[in-house]
Amino acid sequence: EQEGEQKNLIPLGNTARDIIQAMGSYRQAPAMFEPYLHGQVMLLTAHYFNLLMDRHEVPKTVLDACDFIQCNLTEDIDTAFIARKAGTHKDALNKQFKEVYGKNVRQYITHVRLEEAEYRLLNTNELIWEIAAHANLTDASHLVRLIRGKHGLTPEEFREKHR
Repeated sequence: EQEGEQKNLIPLGNTARDIIQAMGSYRQAPAMFEPYLHGQVMLLTAHYFNLLMDRHEVPKTVLDACDFIQCNLTEDIDTAFIARKAGTHKDALNKQFKEVYGKNVRQYITHVRLEEAEYRLLNTNELIWEIAAHANLTDASHLVRLIRGKHGLTPEEFREKHR
């Protein structure tokens, strides 16, 4: 933000998306809608502040890399380029990612792209190939393999089961 561009300070992930999705799909007693929303906003706020408190423990280079990845998710980016943007070497960045997330930079990028694809499966009517293209996955079959590997379902089955 100091350089004139706004960055994603904290990637909220699936927990926040689940809370927001639950808020939009409330179909119970209308009289309880306002207290329900209040509770969900409190959950979302608590989740955000938990992430904020944990953020200071992550090395700055990893945070910078995550911000860059989040802002450029639809681009073809490689580890060396991300490391340069974060001010470190690709091997050092991979080591830090392994320590923080248990995966290297490439695996982290795939994970974030898969989260984006899962979100779009649940919240849009886009076709599988459109979702794969938007998440910058290789192709629709790559998305199918990722969803099947994680959930044991095809993207269509995943969409039906979780909608």
